[in-house]
Amino acid sequence: MAGLKVLIKGEFNEDILLAKLYPGIDAAACEQSRASEEFKKQYAEYKEKFTLACQALGKAVAENGHTVMVGVPNWQRLKDDKSETAAKYVIPGVNQAIARNWPNSRNRRNPVIFFVPQDPEPVDTTDVLDSIGEFRGLANVEIHERFMGSNKFSGIMIMDVVKADEVILLGGDKGTEAIGYAAYSMGKPVIPLTAFGGAAAIIAQNLVIPTYTQQSIRHEDIRSVMSHWETLSDKPDKSAQELDQGSGQQEKKPFTKEDATARNENNANRLVGLLSHLSRSFSEKEKRPQRILWVEMAFLFACIWLWIYFFLNGGDPPNANKFFMPTSMFMVMLLASLLGTGLRTLLSYQSEGTLRLTWTSLLIEYVISLVLALGLVLIYFIGGISFNDQVIGITTGNDRYHQIALSMSILGLAAGFIVPVNELRKRLENTITSDNQDDLSASR
Repeated sequence: MAGLKVLIKGEFNEDILLAKLYPGIDAAACEQSRASEEFKKQYAEYKEKFTLACQALGKAVAENGHTVMVGVPNWQRLKDDKSETAAKYVIPGVNQAIARNWPNSRNRRNPVIFFVPQDPEPVDTTDVLDSIGEFRGLANVEIHERFMGSNKFSGIMIMDVVKADEVILLGGDKGTEAIGYAAYSMGKPVIPLTAFGGAAAIIAQNLVIPTYTQQSIRHEDIRSVMSHWETLSDKPDKSAQELDQGSGQQEKKPFTKEDATARNENNANRLVGLLSHLSRSFSEKEKRPQRILWVEMAFLFACIWLWIYFFLNGGDPPNANKFFMPTSMFMVMLLASLLGTGLRTLLSYQSEGTLRLTWTSLLIEYVISLVLALGLVLIYFIGGISFNDQVIGITTGNDRYHQIALSMSILGLAAGFIVPVNELRKRLENTITSDNQDDLSASR
């Protein structure tokens, strides 16, 4: 398998269409609308659009070198004639794609990862393409089964989201909504189609479109999630077109099944293009903190090496340089404060995993720790801080250099590691607030 793993999820039924066409109406009005001939006609049209959209997406994803992922929480979803699931039509779409030599594939077929329940699949008694065995019989599809769960746990498992790189949503209800929000919270690109209403349209309008609009995503690419999908049953074949030869004027060509298929495939290819763009954008965001971490770790190793150098050589200045020893004292202090800040940052990132790492935030952290360490050292030199009940002067002889260097290093580490910036800010704010309250009480 190669490329991205694209999960295509969704379903479509009468309830979803009713909510799309008549939002906010009561149950009685819904049932009345459901029984009307107009609604039945609209449902048949949208059902065909949903089917063709799933097929076009499956074909486009496979032809662009990506692996299609589908899944059902229970076997009934494949058999239910009252609710159409995306998996049932995406796989035939993959079968329409030109097969290629996939890495790690046993033969020249397009791979499909199918997340299925652990329960045994019921015996198929129909001629409809709605079973694993029938999907395996398709010429250009290679099915890879993955278990999701069994019994009551099959509907709440989201292992397919965990394994996927990107997610496409169509219609759907609470299950599709949970998958969309789960993928978004995991930092995975989500493309919800608005044409079929349901959970996908809600996620698109409330979350995805506003978020992508604020990012560096072109608005025309974002508009592809609102594409109009065509039907085929109400359109003539291209071969049936006839021109009026006697009028002397060429009639306008009708919109044919081939034209509708081309438009649907164009919509699907635009969505796959958006997938690739989002993948690069999200990948860049993921790599940026990693690059910062690598640079920071290399910087900390350099600080350790420099600290050892100044600690070992500060008491024995070269060429009797009188400024080398006091400079070395401050250097070990400054390096220790940088090490403390770096260590605190790495531990926070490792434990929380949500810490935002940017060059600006790191620079601010390091500068504040340096200034704070310098303040602690100045207090140390005037006797405000003592490790052995003795006041240490900066002009003390070389025989006590290592003791002073260690003391200053401890203060630097404390400034960088033990006293985070946020905690220091809170303490200062509390101190200022309490002082102001004391002044107000005294004035009264």
